[in-house]
Order: sequence, then structure tokens, then C-alpha cells
Amino acid sequence: MCAARFVVVLGGLLGVAAASGQVIFADQFTGGASPLWSNFRGNWIASGGEYFAQAPNNNPITLTTVPFVLTDFMAEVDVRAVSDGGIWIHSDGVANNGVLLVTGGSGHTGRGFYWHTVTNGGFSPALAQTPALFNQGDNLHLTVNVTGSVYEVYMNGSAEPVALLNVGGFPQGQFGLYDFTSPGQRFDNVEVRCLGLIVPLTAQSTCPGGGGEFNVRAGGQGPFTFGWEYAIAGDEPRVYRPLLQGENAPDGDVLFTAAVTLAGRDARVVIEGYQRKSDLLLRCNLGGACGAGQFEAPLRVCLGEYNCDGGIDGGDVSAFFADWEAGLGAADMNEDGGVDGADVQVFFAKWEAGC
Repeated sequence: MCAARFVVVLGGLLGVAAASGQVIFADQFTGGASPLWSNFRGNWIASGGEYFAQAPNNNPITLTTVPFVLTDFMAEVDVRAVSDGGIWIHSDGVANNGVLLVTGGSGHTGRGFYWHTVTNGGFSPALAQTPALFNQGDNLHLTVNVTGSVYEVYMNGSAEPVALLNVGGFPQGQFGLYDFTSPGQRFDNVEVRCLGLIVPLTAQSTCPGGGGEFNVRAGGQGPFTFGWEYAIAGDEPRVYRPLLQGENAPDGDVLFTAAVTLAGRDARVVIEGYQRKSDLLLRCNLGGACGAGQFEAPLRVCLGEYNCDGGIDGGDVSAFFADWEAGLGAADMNEDGGVDGADVQVFFAKWEAGC
């Protein structure tokens, strides 16, 4: 069995049945390629968990697509040993029309991205060429987002697009791959979504009593809605509560304050003054035209960085013991309601482990 899965979603797909979900198609190429790939030209094969053309070419150009007619969408692709290949967007499935993102290119010497539009089999000159962003042979993780006539590329988790094209004339079409490297560039971990996070929700770290900033950017089919919840990692049972603007005090005492900012497809949450020793779990409930998605990341509390001066050293030990000897609640490392020898053990375990 090949490691592929697909969900057909209403809204981003034209002329297909509807089902709930945000993932349209995914393939990790374990044990082979999904039978949904068209393998239109290039004799594509999956080997060693990677996908590539056995007969790579640019004239006639190679193409393999998945059979979904997409409007706005986002896709993630791992490119192994980048050299000369790319990603088809809004393709007609036979390489006569569409938008082509070239990775590397320039006769296997390129170190950035550029685009071609393809109309009735004719290719435009290179468009919106980027400066050097990588070396030939590097491994890249790419996120492609399409909104109307705007095509964006994010690389290796970048917060902003590294390549951008704004061109009309291609309102819908298939997603696919292009290969002009033998041997060399391969593809892995392909995922096409109608909804997701281009800039993901990622873990943050803080000292006791501190906070963190979480930034996300939605992709796929908008307009987008963001709903936020939180839970305490150490609580059993774990309960998720709505994140409130300002003070969050589920048990009467202020647990932390939150500042939530929304701007179109971007959202930011700033947490300050978090009072627990256990990690804070932040959950983003993302809604869009084609469904919903849920994403989660922790605010990790580094207990060894006790005095919040940016480092772990003897100053943290001194600060902890000052509070411990005074019997202050801040020194209750295991959150059992008392300050005793068990807290010393927890503190030193965390202090020695670092953050």
C-alpha cells in the first residue's frame, strides 16, 4: 500500500463531490506513489520514499498532477537536492496552460526561484526571479499559497514569502510537479490543503511568570476566522477554555493576560505573566470557506531559568533558595501546594537540564 490519502472538499474544488476536512490530498511516497498522480509526462516513479521523473525534460516539459480542479489553496512540498524542477499551479493537466514555479533552474545552476506562465503551450520569459536563497543540492521545505491571482512561496518556515507572483488569467486548475534533473532533485511529503496555516503555530519558551508571542498566518480559502483556547498541560482532566482578551482568571486569580490581534489572514496572541509551572497549551481553531482546522502549540515554562535574566546559572539557584527559604509560592516547583524538599529536587532537575 502507498502512503497516500485524500479528501475532497467543497469550495476549493470544482465539479467534484463534497466532504468535510481541510486536506485535499497527501502523499509521503512510502511504498510507492498514489495512483491519483497522472504521470502525464516524464515516467514518474517513487523510490526510497521520494518521487521523481525517470525521464526528466523541459522540452517537452515533464508534468504529473493530481486530479482536483483548485481555486484558492495551499500546498506543502519537500524538495530533496534542489537543482532544476518545480511546481505546477492551476495547470490544465497537459502542460498547455498554467503557472509554473521553477526551483533552482537556470540550467542546473540557479539558487533561487522564478516563474513561467504557460498559455496554449507557449512559455513566458522568467518572471519575478528571486535573488540567491539556497545552494544547488540543498533540501527545501516549501509552502505555496494561492489566493486569486497572487502566488506566494514560503521556504523553510519563513514568516514572509520568499517568492511572489501576481498574474491573472489562471483562475483554476490542477496542482502538479515538474522535474528536469537526472539524477538529482526529488519530491517528498506532498500535501494539498484548502485551508491551513502558512505561518504555523509554533512552541514558545518562557521563564516562570513570563510569557510569549504567537503569530500565525492562514492560507487557502478565506475569509478566515480565528478562535483561541487554552489549557494547562499538567491538569487532569485537561480542560480547554476560551482565551479572553485581557485577564484570564478561570479560578478567580489571574492566570495570565492575553492580547489578541486579528488582521485578515494574520493573527497574533501575546501572553504575559503566566503563573503556572506547567506548560500552557494554546489552541487555534481556524475557520475558512471550505471547513475548519485545529492547531496547537505550547508555551513551555523553563523552570531552571528562575530569575528570568536570560541565562541559567548560579543566580537562578540563589533566587530560588531565597524564595524557598521564605516559603513563597513561587518556589512551589511541583505545584503540590507546599514548599519543601521535593521542590528543591524538581528545581535542580530542571536547572541541570537547561531549556
